[in-house]
Amino acid sequence: MIKNKAIDVKSIIFILLTVAVLVVLLISPSVYIQSTVNGLNIFALSVLPSLFPFMFFSTVLTNLGTPLFLSKLSFTKKLYNAPPISSYVLFMSLLCGYPVGAKILDDLYMKGYIDSSDVKKCASFTSTSGPLFILGTMGSAILNDIRLSVFVLLAHYLSAFLNGFIYRGKTKKEYKSVNLTLNVKDALDDSIKSSTVTMLNLCGYIVVFNLIIDVLLNLNVIGFIENLSHSSGIVEALLCGMVEMTRGTIMVSKLTLPAFAKCGMLSFIISFSGLGIIFQTLSFVGECKVRKSAVILEKFTQSIIAAILGVLLGLMN
Repeated sequence: MIKNKAIDVKSIIFILLTVAVLVVLLISPSVYIQSTVNGLNIFALSVLPSLFPFMFFSTVLTNLGTPLFLSKLSFTKKLYNAPPISSYVLFMSLLCGYPVGAKILDDLYMKGYIDSSDVKKCASFTSTSGPLFILGTMGSAILNDIRLSVFVLLAHYLSAFLNGFIYRGKTKKEYKSVNLTLNVKDALDDSIKSSTVTMLNLCGYIVVFNLIIDVLLNLNVIGFIENLSHSSGIVEALLCGMVEMTRGTIMVSKLTLPAFAKCGMLSFIISFSGLGIIFQTLSFVGECKVRKSAVILEKFTQSIIAAILGVLLGLMN
């Protein structure tokens, strides 16, 4: 009975917040139409070109059974007591970026390669952004500083590797060999459909959370917190980055800060990934019967590690 009351209270709070946002949108529709356009531009110009090809080809590889071949590397089993097939997930996450790691874990779970406990463990070290976004979009287009973006990339990847040790556990088990593959035509068809739906979902999250940032800024909610902190825009950029990653990196790039401070902030934001990516990640791992709070905790610890590493590496710039 108490549990039902808690759920009802959460639902009521969410409904009230949603109604409040709708009222704000109705008061200034032109402002938030432009906000929606800006979110679409971020997706179309920064995210879609860098992510969709990787999303598609990683799904093709999964459908054709490539994970079984790469699982023979099994270094993640030795490091993290994780299933050997997680070597493939880590490789594709490092190469492709968000939310490919979570999507592949979901695919492998649905195909019977891994169970929910494996998904939870693997999620701690296979949730990363891709080099194309960090070095290309952020380093070249946003920061105009490739050297700094390399340090951010190193801090981000190292944080994922170290984060896995926190959640590795002591349990070891045997993993049976599974051989589930599609023919080439079916693999291509399934990959196109799956990747397109995933990208549309990602587009929706980016647009919605970019709009929410503007609502919070226009209502001076974030500005109020910023004024209390007297941080010269640091808290504002971090809060916005925790809501939508790309928007946050743009705000950090405009701050007048030492390189080590920017490197630490950017490493934190990219490792946290923003609520848009987190919600999409939760939509994938939620199908694998993994508690959402566990995934959020894993992202938070990775972000803290990344921020520390980012500051240390940034001092070398």
